[in-house]
Amino acid sequence: MKKAYIIIAAIYGLSIIFLFILFFTKKPKTTTIKSPELPIGIPDSLLPKKEKAMTIAYVNTDTILANYKYYKAQIASLEKSQATAENELEARFRKLEEDYKNYLTKIKLGLIKQEDAEQQFAQKQAELENYQSQLRNDLLVKEEKVANQLYDSIINHVAMFNKTAGYTYIIAQAKGSNILYSEPELNLTQFILEGLNKSYEKWSKKKKK
Repeated sequence: MKKAYIIIAAIYGLSIIFLFILFFTKKPKTTTIKSPELPIGIPDSLLPKKEKAMTIAYVNTDTILANYKYYKAQIASLEKSQATAENELEARFRKLEEDYKNYLTKIKLGLIKQEDAEQQFAQKQAELENYQSQLRNDLLVKEEKVANQLYDSIINHVAMFNKTAGYTYIIAQAKGSNILYSEPELNLTQFILEGLNKSYEKWSKKKKK
């Protein structure tokens, strides 16, 4: 019988792509429409905007993931859940192997009919497969939840940071990305990372109380 192991993609292999494109532009002042070709009452949002100098900075997401304390804590939690699930599944699989051997012995001794033994064993096997599927789904749900929380925490922090910084774009840089070169002075990684870790530490202390 082939062992039924949980096939879960390693969390460190997760390819989480963060695209931090944030617009923080001031609302244009009420514009007086002078051209007779434009309809009266056109929303300001549809009027031509005055040109504004574009400012771009970047964050290295590889560095963020390698040093963000919240991410490390969640990785450890996911690995613990996966190990627990695998141990439980392995124990149930060994129990099923024992049941299989017992059925063979009972059949030889005439204590049970072969067709009855096959039916009972098939039911136990199906129960194990269902349990395996449930474990897999539970882990995937946890994995997705962590990924979403991680994404939201970084996006929200970058948004708060940019309220003061005022960049037009803050983009993600990572190994294998399309960014081949970037000026070091445009690198916001350390500022963002320090802010993220401070926020996480503050949240952790409140949670422990």
